[in-house]
Amino acid sequence: MSWGMVTFFLFPETDRTKQALLFVLKESYNLDPLWIGHVPYSYSRIDGNGIKHPDISNIVGILQHGAIMIFSFSTVFYCGMQTHRKIKSHKGVSGKTRKLQNKLFYALVLQTIIPIFLMYIPTVMAFVLPFFEINIGCYANITTVTVQLYPGIDPLVLLFLIKDIRNAFFRTFLIS
Repeated sequence: MSWGMVTFFLFPETDRTKQALLFVLKESYNLDPLWIGHVPYSYSRIDGNGIKHPDISNIVGILQHGAIMIFSFSTVFYCGMQTHRKIKSHKGVSGKTRKLQNKLFYALVLQTIIPIFLMYIPTVMAFVLPFFEINIGCYANITTVTVQLYPGIDPLVLLFLIKDIRNAFFRTFLIS
């Protein structure tokens, strides 16, 4: 909710962001801007005299969005480390149980790596590139595509790593 509220209040559309959007929409997509929503990440604004100034509201908003990403990733990392410690502390379990726990832990690690590449890195690039005034045009959509791919790719890790889940999948969907 805070992400949306910050976006609404701290990233208002300005003439500069509107012109930038219109340029990208026309050059890359030939689309009507009335049908497009966007978040105009921008670190600076240009006043009436053509002088560039820092856009404090956008900078605060970008920092807040970055803080949310850092907090969410830190939570995932912390929980993963605690899970690893807990698995290592169990000494009186059978070999089969330990093998399953290790496979589940490796699946957890992979399910942590996947969002790094599909969500965090593309989103961070959307924050960083405007700072250097790099306009990547339609390639900025990679964030939208990769974030939408994540929920479909994430469960595949379990399917490929855990033999029992893989066998149940094949019995259910391929033999029936």
